[in-house]
Amino acid sequence: MTGTGPRATPADGALERPIGALIPSAIRRPRPLPAPLPTLPRLPTSTAAHALILAMARVDPSGRLSNRDVLQTLGWRPGHRVEMALADGALEIAGAASGPHAIRSRGELAVPVALRQMCGIAPESTVMLAASLAEDVLLVYPIALVAQLLIEFHAHFRGDSDG
Repeated sequence: MTGTGPRATPADGALERPIGALIPSAIRRPRPLPAPLPTLPRLPTSTAAHALILAMARVDPSGRLSNRDVLQTLGWRPGHRVEMALADGALEIAGAASGPHAIRSRGELAVPVALRQMCGIAPESTVMLAASLAEDVLLVYPIALVAQLLIEFHAHFRGDSDG
């Protein structure tokens, strides 16, 4: 037999049974507490021209993006640690001393494929960057989201009800 069928019985015909004293009882462990939700950095609410740095970037076929001017303005040099998360359809990249990602030696960020897919950022696509010096954060917006926001903004001022 292969071990998937009934157990062999001893010569006297009795069925084999596990001995209860030799089987440990199940250990009850408390359910772990849920992880806290991440706090998203806030973009400045000031309308001053210096509050946000806006730029465009192109995502290369490997999912890296680079705009050295924006990264240098943020003070993010090669080796600078960052963390990445989703924030309202955009990719949020924040400086973090122990972040799992780093600016690469050529001044680019490698964005994990799962985050790119969840944001709708395709390889070789254009993205809009919004950097806040005060918050040490870079937001990466897929161009489709930027276009949708602009359509809604203009529809609001035209008084369109379907926009």
